[in-house]
Amino acid sequence: MAGELGTSPDSASLRGLGGAAMSLRPGTPQRLDSHVWETYKALPTNERAYTDYDFSIINDILVLAEQQAEDAAKKGKGTGDLTLQKVLIAYEKVLPRYQVKPQEDVYYY
Repeated sequence: MAGELGTSPDSASLRGLGGAAMSLRPGTPQRLDSHVWETYKALPTNERAYTDYDFSIINDILVLAEQQAEDAAKKGKGTGDLTLQKVLIAYEKVLPRYQVKPQEDVYYY
């Protein structure tokens, strides 16, 4: 049925448990569960846009994590899949190279 919430092709919505639709489009709190909307509003926003320097740091983290995953797979200690744990380990190794303390970072995490 066209026009129903979450049924149009350009609709930014999700079907939750029980089939209820929730819009993720900003500015439409009436379509969201109030808890979802409050959580969305509470998320921190970056005070500045990411720069090429920032992207190089993120790239270094991902490259190291992928390399460690591949190395572990070659040693028979994993599947070679990139996991969150591997990314976080790489994050803790890479950030100090850029004079960023991982335990104090709130920008790249």
